[in-house]
Amino acid sequence: MLATMLVSFTVAAFAEEFIGIGIRLKGYSMSFEDDKGNKSEPKNYYYVVSVLLGGPADHAGIQVGDILFEINGKSLAFVEVEEVVDSIRGPEGSFVSIKIMRSEVDKDGYTQPTIEKTFAIKRQKISMESKKEEK
Repeated sequence: MLATMLVSFTVAAFAEEFIGIGIRLKGYSMSFEDDKGNKSEPKNYYYVVSVLLGGPADHAGIQVGDILFEINGKSLAFVEVEEVVDSIRGPEGSFVSIKIMRSEVDKDGYTQPTIEKTFAIKRQKISMESKKEEK
């Protein structure tokens, strides 16, 4: 199969303060083409480009490069960026379930098959002014 990149976009919080988990995402939409030229419906993928040091996602174990697969049990394949942001944000103290896919590199430097992990992350107030470092 041949992959065709369609669109790339960045998900960023522009507000100085918001309730969330402290991650920045980048997204892209991709479709696949078989050897007969048939294209699949484009699917959206969102991956973590930064994690707020000391934030909820950092404490939970989310890492740069993780691909968000589901939020609260809902696949993100056909979800628009605004809905992804709204799903991550929510009332302070409430939890969001994030399912990710992650490739890991072994001690010899080889990428191992993708694993899936689910995290229950407590939302908290995120202040961009207090943001000191990203992983």
